[in-house]
Amino acid sequence: AGKKLSATMNLIAQKEQTQGRRRAAPTMTGDDDEEQDEAKRFQRGLAMMEADIGKISDHEEEEEDDDNDEKEITSEEDEKKQDVEERREFNVVFIGDSPIEGIGNDRHLDALSGQTALAFSRVLNGRYVRYWAYGVSGLTAQGIETQMMPHLRRIASTRKKIDAVVISCGVNNVLWGQSSSAFEMEVRSLIRSVRQATTTTRDEDDDSLSSIVLLGLPDFARMPFLPWPLSA
Repeated sequence: AGKKLSATMNLIAQKEQTQGRRRAAPTMTGDDDEEQDEAKRFQRGLAMMEADIGKISDHEEEEEDDDNDEKEITSEEDEKKQDVEERREFNVVFIGDSPIEGIGNDRHLDALSGQTALAFSRVLNGRYVRYWAYGVSGLTAQGIETQMMPHLRRIASTRKKIDAVVISCGVNNVLWGQSSSAFEMEVRSLIRSVRQATTTTRDEDDDSLSSIVLLGLPDFARMPFLPWPLSA
């Protein structure tokens, strides 16, 4: 900015000097050949000076255009870099019952959600994985939808995209003796709610849907400690 201001002040001074010289220019009167030659040389020099001043002005405008182009390029590069940083993370949310709560583990990293997040990172070639786990032991599919969906909606509203949602449910529906048709209705309702929460906050540059992973029920026949008829 200081260089441009100095160049502009020099330009104004040169123009004022030019105007003064124009007023003081010798007139081509008469018959004196030397005076006429001197006046012609003066006019040619004045024209060359004005041309140089014009070049200075054009050069300043080109420098301003170059500065603006550089700022635009820098801004685009910053946006791309930020976008890459955001996309580097794989966002996964776990919701469900006791396996998501981490029952039986001293550290959450050793529980289902922590180990699954590590598996995601390995499959994605070391990509960063950020995960959230919301689970309460004893919840049915309907209970998970009622208690855990507010957490999922809150996370989805703060992230550019939720890449995957992992759901653990069904064991407590079985323990409560729920019919298969009633269990199916609860699971379908839960999946619809998850899909709606993750779809409304999708990334504009990535129109792919979030993956929904529904964990399968264990084989109760392989759990002899369970009371009959669950162990049958």
